[in-house]
Amino acid sequence: MKRKAILLIVGILLTFPATGQEHDMTTFYVGKNGNDEWSGKLASPNDAKTDGPFATIARARDAIRQLKATGLKQPVTVMVRKGVYDLDQTLLFAQQDSGTKEYPITYQAYPGETVVLRGGHMVTGWKPWRDGIMQTDLKAQGLDGVSFHQLFYKDKRQVLARYPNFDPEHPRTGGFLYVADRGFKRGQQFTYKKGSIPFGNWGDLSQAEVFTVFGGGWNFAIAPILDVDKERYLITTRRVRRDYEPANRFFIQNVLGALDQPGEWYLDRKNGVLYFYPPNGEMTDGDVAVPLLDNLIELKGTIPYPHEYLNVRYRGSRADCPLPDDAPPLIPVERLTFKGFRMECARQNAIRLVGARHCSVVGNRITNIGNVGINLGGVASAHEEVGNPRVTPATGYSGGVGGGGQNILFNDPCQECRVIGNDVWSVGSDGIFLYGTGNVAENNHVYNSGLFDKDCACINLWGEKNVARRNTLHDVPRNAIYIKGIDNVVELNDIHHTMLETCDGGAIRMCQRNLTIRGNVIRFNKIFDTVGYGYPRSTYTFESPYFSWGVYLDDFTCGTTVYGNIIVRCGRGGVHFHGGSDNIMENNIVVDGGLYQFENNPIRQHPVSGNQVKRNIFYYTNKEAFLYRCGKWIDGSVAWKNNLVWTGSTPIQVGLGGKNIIEGWKAWMDTGLPKGSLNTDPLFENPNTGDYLPKSDSPAWKLGFKKIPVERIGCYEAPDRACWPLRIEGTLIRETPVFYSAPPRPLHEDFDMEPVGRLPRRGDLSPRGATRCFHITDETAASGKHSLKIVDRAGLPHRWEPRIFYAFAYKTGEIRFACDLRLSSQHPPQVGMDFRQYSETGDKEYFSGPHLSIDAKGELSAGRQVLMRVPLDTWFSIEVLMTLGEDAVSTYKLSIHVPGQEPQTFEAPYVRSEFNRLERVVIMSNADDYTVFYLDNVSCGPESGRD
Repeated sequence: MKRKAILLIVGILLTFPATGQEHDMTTFYVGKNGNDEWSGKLASPNDAKTDGPFATIARARDAIRQLKATGLKQPVTVMVRKGVYDLDQTLLFAQQDSGTKEYPITYQAYPGETVVLRGGHMVTGWKPWRDGIMQTDLKAQGLDGVSFHQLFYKDKRQVLARYPNFDPEHPRTGGFLYVADRGFKRGQQFTYKKGSIPFGNWGDLSQAEVFTVFGGGWNFAIAPILDVDKERYLITTRRVRRDYEPANRFFIQNVLGALDQPGEWYLDRKNGVLYFYPPNGEMTDGDVAVPLLDNLIELKGTIPYPHEYLNVRYRGSRADCPLPDDAPPLIPVERLTFKGFRMECARQNAIRLVGARHCSVVGNRITNIGNVGINLGGVASAHEEVGNPRVTPATGYSGGVGGGGQNILFNDPCQECRVIGNDVWSVGSDGIFLYGTGNVAENNHVYNSGLFDKDCACINLWGEKNVARRNTLHDVPRNAIYIKGIDNVVELNDIHHTMLETCDGGAIRMCQRNLTIRGNVIRFNKIFDTVGYGYPRSTYTFESPYFSWGVYLDDFTCGTTVYGNIIVRCGRGGVHFHGGSDNIMENNIVVDGGLYQFENNPIRQHPVSGNQVKRNIFYYTNKEAFLYRCGKWIDGSVAWKNNLVWTGSTPIQVGLGGKNIIEGWKAWMDTGLPKGSLNTDPLFENPNTGDYLPKSDSPAWKLGFKKIPVERIGCYEAPDRACWPLRIEGTLIRETPVFYSAPPRPLHEDFDMEPVGRLPRRGDLSPRGATRCFHITDETAASGKHSLKIVDRAGLPHRWEPRIFYAFAYKTGEIRFACDLRLSSQHPPQVGMDFRQYSETGDKEYFSGPHLSIDAKGELSAGRQVLMRVPLDTWFSIEVLMTLGEDAVSTYKLSIHVPGQEPQTFEAPYVRSEFNRLERVVIMSNADDYTVFYLDNVSCGPESGRD
């Protein structure tokens, strides 16, 4: 109690100037009962009502500008009295509003009072419409033409009218439909299951949108619907950055006909009418707020920065990316602090700092924000479909594609700014974004972020020497912390329940893609329950936990230290080194890390070396799990020594690439790789209660294991903390995920429904999006009207381009593949056709089963054996019949049908006798110059399922 009393006294002294000490500080006041014509020097109006506080923060800012005209002589504090302040304009601060090192400027809530800064409008004029739904005319309130995607009823976020309805039992994984197939326009169309959407009952769809987690299961989009073809069950949206894939989840929103549940609302933007179905049937003016401002507070200075070194396309060093000669001058906003406010109801950011230095955001409670809560660097996605839809387009420098396929836009960075003690929840994208140099995020509580952008983080660090320290981060769709840059530090954070809606990520994730960007440190974090939700493309069946890691050093991340972390329960693995070198994993405790406690996967042909795994404790009992997995073994890629491993009665397995599986501790030790390691119980203090620290007599100490300072992990009581103890607004629901399984989908593609000149809707293309290499044509067809024209050209990156492949998941039974080909005699092609297996292939990327090739003369070969000559300028058919499964024979039947000739049938061996499942059919051109061939009537599926 004595310590708490001292902290309270210190907090008061730091934040509240005592009467009679004004000579030490200049203080202005702002109050709901104030007047901008008054002096602002009084905390309350005087008895005569002739002087008192200002009415607005903007007026206090202007008074400080006047004060600065004669030079600051003291620190300045603006005290804002209790109440809700509806801002009609963003509070904008420029270089002229800066404080100095000696005399900083602070804007803060009056101690002990709740001050709400709100960037919205209280909607009034409600009238009954029908069935308990209310409506109001926005034009009559001066809001003609407004657009917003958020509505708050009594400060609680409500649901934009949608179908299917929001599922309160499964708020993250329920209430979705699922894409049946790609559409005809890639990145714009998809098909839905017949009868699954009642479009015919809805009427006007001109303002409807698709809300989707798409692509590989981590991309996100809110895309306006442009057209619905009810006969073909085809939805066309504004173009998004990746293709809609089968089993991608989605719902339809902003449809008046779908407004059928309490808490839903609909905005008719064209006619300026707002509809709302109040949750309890009651409505009064003042209950509903909608956001009108993009940002509540904005600092706009200038700090030139070599942002290009963070672009994923840049492969040089930071030193080789200097500022250009015409860089703008350094004009930062400096020494401003914003403290103790509740900030809410903004379209984009609560507070946006661009070109700020030595500024602070302290002890605020931030909620109901459209995108980033606290945004250092003015960061936004460059894609229209990502995040809360924007009224004002995002601007900035391109940062290249981030970890989930987003092109990030940056504005001028921040330097040595502090984000301390804030609570951030119910925001559309990242909770806190630090972009720049030497910025710190400490003692913040961030949760329930990523409402409109699933590929985001609680705290995002881009740049150099930024720090995320002692934060509590949880219940988010993807990462708790994302890092990109040099010499950043992530330490002492309490992280749990991450990766709840996406896959292929981690609680802490990096994705550098540049071998020279190094020096990052991840230490002393507690990381529990990194879950993961998604599906393998081989099955299209959702899984959870799935494909997530506690710490994920992705895509050539190098020179990173992972030290002293406690990592418990992951979807796939504890720590993953993916293609990087010189990374160190030391002194960590990994408990039940998933299938692989540690995973090291080189990327394709790129070399890796110098990674170290030492003095860690690995504890797991899953009989299917591996201690360590290496996708491809490279000598010198990882040094493993002085680790302690305990699996109870579970046999130890180590995968050193492909089918090289080491079973048993003795066999592992006999390899000579795990030098100095022990297989024994680490003697945790109390694993049943989550205390995984080793006891004083643990054998881990003899291996050199060092104490982890768990008492310092996570948020802590401090005068600058927004609240203590931490509290959760709303209810955290830990749901049992919805496990959808897509029905089997045999391939039948004749290209007749697809527009001429467009790319095909099915199949993965390389080079991607190149209509000069692939396009639908009506020049010729084996049947119907259209075929796919495939054109090779000189100068393509790979000899095997252009290439199209189709993905499957056939493991057993007889599978039939067929297609029609026509080879140009004017530009004779060299065609390859490869049938591949990618899973269970050991150290090989894939096994080839059937492999066919046709040279420029028309000679068709199976493997290396020439079988026959096929005609040029004539359509002919190829049919391949395979038997799959563990006990299947290693040969296949090939039939060639040429018009006017007897069918030719052959039996040929698989290229690899181990081939027993079909996961990809690749059709490619192997020429180096201009060649042409046509493809039509592609089909693949079980032989028993043929018509």
